[in-house]
Amino acid sequence: MAVGDPRTRYVPHDEAMGSTGGVWLTYDARGQQDGLGAQAQRILGIYGVAKALGLNYWHSGIEYLEPNPGDPFETRVERQRYLERANARIALPSTENRPGIRLPAVGHLTWHQARRLISLHRVARKVGQRLLIPVLLPYPWCDRNPECYDRAVQEMPITTQEPDKGQGRRRIDVHVRRALAPSDPTLILSQRHISMTWTEKVVLALLEEFKQQGHQVDVRIHTDEPSGKWLVPVDDMSLGTRETLVHDNMIDEQGLLRNPSSTLTTEVAHWPDTEICREWDALAIWDSMITADVLVTSASSLSFVAGLMRGTRPVIAPVFWHPGPPRWLSLDSNAENWTSETVRNWLQIQLNNQRDEYDR
Repeated sequence: MAVGDPRTRYVPHDEAMGSTGGVWLTYDARGQQDGLGAQAQRILGIYGVAKALGLNYWHSGIEYLEPNPGDPFETRVERQRYLERANARIALPSTENRPGIRLPAVGHLTWHQARRLISLHRVARKVGQRLLIPVLLPYPWCDRNPECYDRAVQEMPITTQEPDKGQGRRRIDVHVRRALAPSDPTLILSQRHISMTWTEKVVLALLEEFKQQGHQVDVRIHTDEPSGKWLVPVDDMSLGTRETLVHDNMIDEQGLLRNPSSTLTTEVAHWPDTEICREWDALAIWDSMITADVLVTSASSLSFVAGLMRGTRPVIAPVFWHPGPPRWLSLDSNAENWTSETVRNWLQIQLNNQRDEYDR
């Protein structure tokens, strides 16, 4: 590929940062409301794209978090304080002075737009103009280059320490999205659904291999399935979310979320040494997912971002609309299309690599 091709061009961190003019990418925080996982993934992606294209980055953070089932917050004040903690967690380096000229936002960052941004950046540098361009969704780029997230994760202030799990004891963290991920394929939200057949097949294969290797294992399930009825705060949700919930008939006459899948406790009752974690805030979930020995994600940005923050530690993910890095074990969402032996062999390689790293 030619020099300057946006698919391959990664530049040193300071090359773009030190210029007096050019293009700065930033997150379009007002473009679309969403939860922490989705917005964090967008921000990481925008930073990664900026570095890949040799552009500048201006960190703007998240302005609003959409409520989700299982949130532990009771007031808007608590939610605002949590938002401040979340923004501190995903803070990324940017230049000191905000660019003065704001251009129209980019909704979906495509290959064509990437080439235009590179050209615009070169012109702006020559004339000394500082152009700020908000980006809402970097996914057309990032889905084809998921390794670009790594550049951003390396800059995040991740301070979580590995807990003392006891000699020979391991932990598998599992994300099960339920409340807003119905199984009925006729519903819009069903695209977020990953069957328990898939999840159980992965977990049981991991447990078997860990046992074969002489390890005791705890399983920790993180879920948005609330412990009780959830009164949907429709006034605090985006128009798109409200329309989807209405279309899928997810809100009953009392304003409560219909949850036809609230059987998680029964479904995993036969799993050994398993706890179900409800009403955890997303930052606490991230802390747990980052330190687990293996993370099993869902079709969700929350666990996707946690997987990115784990660096090279083992992650198993279902194939969905956002491809993970090549180092992950990505399995078809139809559990019939892969075998348990695939999971066991993969874990065996991971454990061997960890032993080799320890020996060095």
